[in-house]
Amino acid sequence: MICRVINFSVFIVILSVLSLFPESSKAQLTSPNPFCLPTCEVGDARLLSLTGGTNFNTFTPKENNLQIVVAPNSVEFSLGIFDGDSPGALIDGNWDLGVAGNFSYSVIIDPDKDNAGPVIFEIFATDLPNNDWADFSFPTSPQALDADGNYVYTLRIVLLDDVNTQNNFKVRSSDSLFLDEPFAVSGDFGSPLDIATVFPNSNLDDGIQAEDYAVSTYDGEICLFFQVPNEIAELTIWDADFDHGNQDGTDTDTDDQNTPNTIPDFAPPDSDAEPEGINPPAPFDDRTLTGESDFFNFTHRAPAVKYKVLFPDGREFENTNPSGNREWEQFVISSQTSNPNLTDFFTDDPIPEGLYQLCTIGLNMQNLVALRLPFPLVSGTGESPPVTPVPTISEWGLIAMAGVLGIIGLIAVRRRIRVSKI
Repeated sequence: MICRVINFSVFIVILSVLSLFPESSKAQLTSPNPFCLPTCEVGDARLLSLTGGTNFNTFTPKENNLQIVVAPNSVEFSLGIFDGDSPGALIDGNWDLGVAGNFSYSVIIDPDKDNAGPVIFEIFATDLPNNDWADFSFPTSPQALDADGNYVYTLRIVLLDDVNTQNNFKVRSSDSLFLDEPFAVSGDFGSPLDIATVFPNSNLDDGIQAEDYAVSTYDGEICLFFQVPNEIAELTIWDADFDHGNQDGTDTDTDDQNTPNTIPDFAPPDSDAEPEGINPPAPFDDRTLTGESDFFNFTHRAPAVKYKVLFPDGREFENTNPSGNREWEQFVISSQTSNPNLTDFFTDDPIPEGLYQLCTIGLNMQNLVALRLPFPLVSGTGESPPVTPVPTISEWGLIAMAGVLGIIGLIAVRRRIRVSKI
């Protein structure tokens, strides 16, 4: 018994002493539950997308600026990029489409959150792995402190040339990620290797059979989060190029009553957007399948694409007719008016503060769509929805706590030994 008590106490001392030595910088994310956009799971086919060129209908700028908000008193943060290469559609590649694209990934100090500041790190797509995470660690800098004591950085991803390319990727970090601009997402595969991942039972050696696509890691649902900081009267979400509609002509796009028949001001001037109106899907969101051997069984996800918005108080609103081909449409939830020319849904109660969720339903694979949220897109984790970052115990605080535990352990050891001698 005495031996066990002494061993346990010695274990506490050793653990405490080891914690006094900070880890060196590693090219690996050490957080057990990293923050991810759009998801953490590498094989679920849910991806952020950057596109360019004339053969891809582009609705977002040729760059993404993702803010990393690091908790106060942190001494370092980690950042990871999944499938950051962009070789185009290759038979032995993964996830990307089109031709090879020249993308840069830069980390800048950005306490003003204006996507401007000194660059502390830059890497190019050609230096990033295919179908794997590349993780980097950075020490925090006083230059990055904002008014709330957080360290703020921006990951800027830019397409540097004008080629027909679609770069599909994920981002993760030890701290919260935010994306406050129009962005594109897709449920995608780019090669036979991806099909084997997304459809684990697939075996195309004998042609396409129903069992090849019966089981999939992608069900047409991509869930995204945003945080409303305080109570508001109206919520507006913009969606683009959802290609809503079936090939048989049912449940197709309509002229949205409360969206102007124009291109919104926020659309990039060189985008492929067209004025809102009746814009039938191209390609069809849900094709008419010709049988179980039809390749489009792999991409098809019923019903005709739509999405729902989940409020923090449990209310749920569904946009059953989002945008058609190459147009932006708005989806409005209002507590001010029930006029259908101004809103899609009227609610008696104001729009509360809190965490909101937008989930696509029936989003076909290889249907690239764009969104503009009313507040920044917020990262979730592999285990739970996102949370607003709050101050945490600093590493120096943890070291001090470790020292206290070490002293307590030593005292316990000496006490037990003394008792055993009596």
